[in-house]
Amino acid sequence: MNRDGKKEIIMKADVRGSIYTLILSNTGKTLYHWIENQVENVGSSVECYPVVGNFDADNHLEFLLPIWYLDGSDHYTYMRVYNMDGTKVNGFPDLTLNEITYTPIAADINFDGFDEIIGIDFSGNIYIIDHHGEFLLQKYVLGAHGTPVIVDMDNDGHFEIVFSSNNQSLHVMGLDGKIIWEKMQEVHSATRFSPVIGDIDGDHYVDIVLATIDEIVAFNHKGEMIEGFPLTIAKNDRAPSPTIADIDNDGKIEIVASSNSRPHSDECILYAWDLPTKYDEKAMMWRMYQFDEGHSGRYVENCHLLPPSDIALERELNRSLLAQEAFHTVTWADNRRNANYQITGTKIYRKLADQSDSAYTLLATLPAGAYSYEDGHLDVHLHYVYALATLGQPEGESILSLPVSHMAIP
Repeated sequence: MNRDGKKEIIMKADVRGSIYTLILSNTGKTLYHWIENQVENVGSSVECYPVVGNFDADNHLEFLLPIWYLDGSDHYTYMRVYNMDGTKVNGFPDLTLNEITYTPIAADINFDGFDEIIGIDFSGNIYIIDHHGEFLLQKYVLGAHGTPVIVDMDNDGHFEIVFSSNNQSLHVMGLDGKIIWEKMQEVHSATRFSPVIGDIDGDHYVDIVLATIDEIVAFNHKGEMIEGFPLTIAKNDRAPSPTIADIDNDGKIEIVASSNSRPHSDECILYAWDLPTKYDEKAMMWRMYQFDEGHSGRYVENCHLLPPSDIALERELNRSLLAQEAFHTVTWADNRRNANYQITGTKIYRKLADQSDSAYTLLATLPAGAYSYEDGHLDVHLHYVYALATLGQPEGESILSLPVSHMAIP
């Protein structure tokens, strides 16, 4: 938090109805502590954890402190953003949400240099709050619960929100509140913890792994159940998020999970399953609860070089006076998740729709800063498919984008 190269511990304590916040050094020394205003009937306040983020323009991280209050029939959550020394961050107001919330997360989802707050309240409202305390999204989804995560399902540089609901469903939502896909009645009562995200099947696209009351389920970026899943765990009521890791250093993925009970016993059970897929840290977008080993709740970019984003295809016919021909213009934009790379160019590939991916032919290699390519004098009766790759240092060439194509003329 203070850029001294040593991590601090941020913790909340509920002491006789008052909420204490403590900042401890890595040796356990109390660096700062303060007390929130005491309000009667503070309930379960330490279950909603602090979240680290960048909420102002200085060079230090701050943290969000969500506090539950249950006052008779009124349930609400205060949200305050603090500097490490306990002073409030300028420009972020004290917020009151009209419902208690699950632990939120922080991520710079619009690439403006500041983190946004993404969370779900107990009534099923998904919200996004910017660093000024303004709501960018408030969307109700029946049964939505738990801590959400962010994901880039198709490597296009645009984030989505993933969350479960207590009606046995999993949802992938755009930042505009539009549901992209959902799996209804396929998740056996997921718990309040979050999904985790990583490429566990080796196809270069991230997958969603989620604990339910009796299973670990996993879906690929298309919403299909991954082969080998679900995995059975002992029935429980509070299975925490699984973790994607390589715990035995064999270079392959393990899924680690736990259950808080088993039949006729209160003992906890810890599980670890081997997967055949290579473990690649850069392919694990959100590999454990609250993102990292410190459970900061803050997404930090660490990805492979990704293909361009916002790829579009425009088709024009009959531009030649001598024959009926097709002209295709492909446009794209830089992938904003490639900020850690030096971009040197873009490659354009083409194949016919009925051909396998191995049939892609390189059409052109364009320099950085070029965002359009025209492919002309084409047979109007053939169905062409295009895919693009980014060139950048130090990785060289990215994977191919998802394909773009046009409607063929019979």
